Order: sequence, then structure tokens, then C-alpha cells
Amino acid sequence: MPRYFGTMLDITSRKEAMALLESSQQQLNSQYQKLPVPTYTYQYQGDDFFLIDFNEAAIKVTSGAIEQFRGKTLAETIFGRQDLIANVHTCFQEQSTLRLEINYTYPSSGEEHILRTTYVYAPPDLVMIFV
Repeated sequence: MPRYFGTMLDITSRKEAMALLESSQQQLNSQYQKLPVPTYTYQYQGDDFFLIDFNEAAIKVTSGAIEQFRGKTLAETIFGRQDLIANVHTCFQEQSTLRLEINYTYPSSGEEHILRTTYVYAPPDLVMIFV
């Protein structure tokens, strides 16, 4: 007569924790998307920064042009502005927050604006830019 052995493990609490985590992530993403301030998120990968996300306000202010730059490098998304590229690198290297006023011309519209920008380091490998 064959014998069978088995074990059981109650994973109810693990499933509940996963559901709470997923709900929390959805809430944070919703808040990010609904911020009234254009927000861009760059991730440091290898030896460069890549645009990995942006919110609805960024889409609106760029008339949708930002969407073609998802996954592009920092230099590809901030053309010819070594000062802005340097700001991202400084924020990341110093793991700090920078608040600056800059003159900026939107490539999509040609309109020039003075922008209050905030660069925020988000561990372990992100820099968020609020414009």
C-alpha cells in the first residue's frame, strides 16, 4: 500500500499583504499621474539616465511630444542643455534635492518660459524632475 506525505502552508496573510501592496502602488501611481506639476522620472542604468516615466501634466505641457522620448537617454530628451543635464547628475551624485529657476524653451512649441524646477533623488537609482 503506497504512502503519501504532504504539507500545508496557510498563505492567507501573504496574499493579504500582496493585495495591500498592490493597492498602495496603484494609489501612488494615481497620485503621480494627477500631480498638477509636470513631472519626469529618470533612472540611472549603466552609465546614463533614461526617461522611464512622466505624468499627465508633462504630456499636456509638451502637447504630447514627451511620449516619443520614453526610454531615451537624458541627452536625447534635454537637447543641448548641458546645465540641465549637469543638474540631474549633481542631484544623483549628491543624493540631494536641487531647487532652481531656469530659462527654458519648449521644443514642441518654441515658447520660452522661466521655470522653477526641483530635482529630487529617489533611492536607489531615480531622479525626479518637477517643473
